[in-house]
Amino acid sequence: GNVLAVRREGRDGARGAFDVAESIEAPVTDAALLLRFPDKTVRAYNVCRIEKLTPGTRLHVVEDPGYAVSDKGIQLLTFPQRLIAGATVEYWLPGVTHLYRR
Repeated sequence: GNVLAVRREGRDGARGAFDVAESIEAPVTDAALLLRFPDKTVRAYNVCRIEKLTPGTRLHVVEDPGYAVSDKGIQLLTFPQRLIAGATVEYWLPGVTHLYRR
């Protein structure tokens, strides 16, 4: 799926979160969340909590997401800092097979 929003603030052990359209039913805490940016860069995050949204799911992660989206593209805020053209960030949860689109 695609990441709809990124949040760089957190609480209760999370330093950030990603909003996705899918309703994630499977327990994914302590799972790896992988993101792929438009230039095919892949980053991994540790999911520490999920939160149901209407519709979709918010995946809270231990790490700072380390990027922001603007009208110019995706700005990586951690090493290696750079601007990536495009705005679509894809995600997947290896080993989690029960995702439901609502």
